[in-house]
Amino acid sequence: MSATTESLPAHPFPLETLTIQGPAGSHAPIRIAIPRQERFRADEILGQAEYALPTSRSHGGPLTVIDAGANVGLFALYMKFVDPQATVHCFEPVPTTLGLLEHNVGSLSRVHVHPFALGQGEREVEITLSRSNTGANSFKGTCGDPGEGCVISCRDAAAEFDALGLDRLDVLKVDTEGCEVEILESLGDRLDAVDYVLLEYHSDDDRRRLDALLPQFKLFACSSRVVDCGVVKYMHRRLLGG
Repeated sequence: MSATTESLPAHPFPLETLTIQGPAGSHAPIRIAIPRQERFRADEILGQAEYALPTSRSHGGPLTVIDAGANVGLFALYMKFVDPQATVHCFEPVPTTLGLLEHNVGSLSRVHVHPFALGQGEREVEITLSRSNTGANSFKGTCGDPGEGCVISCRDAAAEFDALGLDRLDVLKVDTEGCEVEILESLGDRLDAVDYVLLEYHSDDDRRRLDALLPQFKLFACSSRVVDCGVVKYMHRRLLGG
């Protein structure tokens, strides 16, 4: 990854442009805009492949992915590097972050940007914006370095799953700063149509609840850099042949 400067979307944080080179043959280099202090996230997701998956699949053909809490689009870009024909649905409610997401991945084929959050039910909620990290914006009280807030739209995860006409889903990634549990609770039995569920948790209680909500899945990887916050990755037991 290399950094350059260019005309960038309006944003409260200083921005820079990174040129991302995907695996050979997967994609031409892509230039993305990101808050300068959040380059670590690009390294985690793209450089260190934090969300790397096994190769087991329940079907052939291009991947179908939901990215709830898409932020500036790094996971969506990672999925497009894994499978250039993948369809990725990105959900991001915060207007300034949404602008970066659209700038970064909006022109990629089969990437769809949805300007709202997922949860249980349909409502307008106030989200607290972090003064230092776009990835910490939250309406669940998990925001670090809280600043001002803004009102966002939240829609029912199950209703959106159905509206997309999904009878199967290869990858469900959820990093929503405390809303992970309610998204899984909303999806309910629809989770059985998913091959891989990738989640960030923000408390030990949430981690245990996520595990309980996924009895048909096997935990195959987890990582944590701080107490009570980390990434857990599950695969459906049908992929194990048992």
